[in-house]
Order: sequence, then C-alpha cells, then structure tokens
Amino acid sequence: MFRRYLNLPREVFIATLATVINNLGNVTAPFLTLILSVRLGFSLPLTAAVLSLKTILQIGGVALGGLASDRFSRKAVIRFGGYLATITYILMAFFVDRPLVVLVLLGINSVAQATIDPALNALLMDIVPAEYQRDASAMKYFGLNLGFSIGPLLAAFLYKNSLPLLFLIDGITLGIAVFLNEHYIHEVYKADREHRKKWMLSDLFANKALLGFSLSIVLVFIVFFQYSFGLPLALKDVLPQNSELFYGTLMSLNAIVVVLFTFLLNHLLRKLKTKSVLMIGMLFYALGFGLYGVANGAMLFLMGTFIWSLGEILVSTGVNPMIFELVEPSSRGRASALFPMIRRIAAFLSPLAGAWVLASFGFTGLWLSCVIILIGALLLMKTST
Repeated sequence: MFRRYLNLPREVFIATLATVINNLGNVTAPFLTLILSVRLGFSLPLTAAVLSLKTILQIGGVALGGLASDRFSRKAVIRFGGYLATITYILMAFFVDRPLVVLVLLGINSVAQATIDPALNALLMDIVPAEYQRDASAMKYFGLNLGFSIGPLLAAFLYKNSLPLLFLIDGITLGIAVFLNEHYIHEVYKADREHRKKWMLSDLFANKALLGFSLSIVLVFIVFFQYSFGLPLALKDVLPQNSELFYGTLMSLNAIVVVLFTFLLNHLLRKLKTKSVLMIGMLFYALGFGLYGVANGAMLFLMGTFIWSLGEILVSTGVNPMIFELVEPSSRGRASALFPMIRRIAAFLSPLAGAWVLASFGFTGLWLSCVIILIGALLLMKTST
C-alpha cells in the first residue's frame, strides 16, 4: 500500500514535513478567542468582531496569494508572505503587553499567512505528475492532521504558562516550514508576459467546469461546518448530562479516523477518477450527517461521525487534484486559492444557515437539510465537471 508513495517526487516529502512542523507549532489559532478576551482583555463583542475581521482578511490574503503566484512566482509569494507572517508572530511575543499593537500585527499576519496556501499548492501541482496528484494530496493532508493532533495540546500548556512563548513558537515553526518549502522545492513555473498581464480571479469563471465544481464544494463545506455549530447543540439536546465531554470524544474520533484511514482510502480508491472519489466522499457526508437526524443515543452519533470523517478524507484530498485536472498551469495559483476561500466563506455562512434552519424546523429539519444540500452538490458535481 505504501510502496506507491516512494515514487513521489522528493519535494512532496519536504512539503509534508514542513506541514507537520508548521501544525505542531500552530498554537495560537486554537486559543485565539481566549487570548483576545481573557489574556488581552478585549470585550466579547470586540473579540467577535476581531475574529470575523480576521476571516475577511484571510479571504483577501488567499485571493492575493493566488493572483500573485500566477502573475509573478509561487516561491516569491511563499517567501514574502511566509517570512512576513513569521516576523509578526515574533513581534507579538515582544509586544504581548500592548494589546492594540498585537491587534495590528494579527491583522497583518492574517493576510500574510493566508497568501501561502495557494502558492504552495500550485508549486506542488507543477512538479507532481498527474497520476500522483492524489497521492501527494493525501501525504500533505496526513501531515496536516498529524501535526494538528498534537499542536492543541502544546497550545493548552503554553496558554496557561507563557503567552509570549506561544507566539514565539508559532513564528519559529512557521519560519522553519517556509524555509523548507523555499529552499528545497524547486519551481518549474515561469510567468510569461501574457500571464503577467492577468490580475483577475474573474477569468477563472469562464471555466464552466471549475465554476460548477466550486459551487458544489461550497455546498459541501456549508454542511461540513455543522460539526462545530449544529452538532454540539444536538448533543446538548439528546445527551444533556455529558454533551461537552462527548463532543470532545467525537472530535477526537474524527482526528483518529483521518490519521488512520487517509492512506488506506487513497489506496483502495486509487483506480477511480478524482471526480468519482469526490462524489463518494459526498455520499459519506450525507450518510454521516443524516444519521444525526435519527440519533437518540451515543452510538449513532459515533457512527455518524466515523462515516462523515471518511468523507472528509476523500473530499479534502480530492479538491487539489480536481483543480489540477480542470485548469492550465498559468491558472493554478488562482484556482488553488478557491479551496481555502471556499472553506472560509462556508465557515462564515454555515452557522447562519444552520441557526435559521434550526429555529424554523428543529434538529430533524437541520440534518435533513444537510442531506438534501449534499445530494444537490453531488448532482452539480456530476453534471458540471
């Protein structure tokens, strides 16, 4: 099963190592709400406003990174955005007793760090042969989850004991990851004069297949983010005595499934087209979230979480290979910006939509709506790509 991965370019292993290191040190994000409200003393309304603004800035940063990596250079974007984000983390460590300075630095960091993802994804797409795109995506996804499974534990310790060290570690690990990607992954893409004139995302939408694919994935992630909105509320309704503890158990189950099953699923489905893999992932999502609608105890919640976690693997590892198939090299930077933008837009819309459905139709209506949306996304994927 693992022999196939030995044929991957050296750069994929470097990018995976960088991803693990970066997410091991991703200690600020899990506790950002508490950092802003408790340690820095911001009011809850201001904290909420800062977090919302951070999402907006990240969307802008992702778009900027995608545009610039097509117009100029993938590595130039990684270098500039990565080291700027690193510097802002280190400065936050030194100015932790000046909340307004931290706030300004956090805004700069949000834009700078968001530019990296589309550039790095495009950089790897250019290097990895078509038949290994899904293997490379699986490797990088595994590294992300491996690092993130440990990072929050370190974050909890640092939050209680040393806020400056928390920012400093986030900056150092990001800097190491950027250094590895910049110095040990070679760039094959060269922007010619014609591509340098392009400074638009809108021309991507002339690609009808890419447009249909993007709309489909938006719908999928609007449902996906109900894991953080609808699910804890449903557990409070069904299991009121132990809902918080059980929600933590479900999230641990999700992380374990992703780490254990990423390579196995990629191996079992290796002969299928990427489009088919994505559609199977949507079916897993529909079945998993649909089970919540009939769950009257812990077992069905566990089963549902296990099933949609399998869907998460297939969708998350299939998006970039699908982009590779749908766009030409000169558009890969901008197209790679779509996925992180979609995730952030969906994260913003999902709780709003979930709250409306929940208030109008209750929990059964919420989970039934999730199934209907996913079926619609699946049909859109099938007909448009």
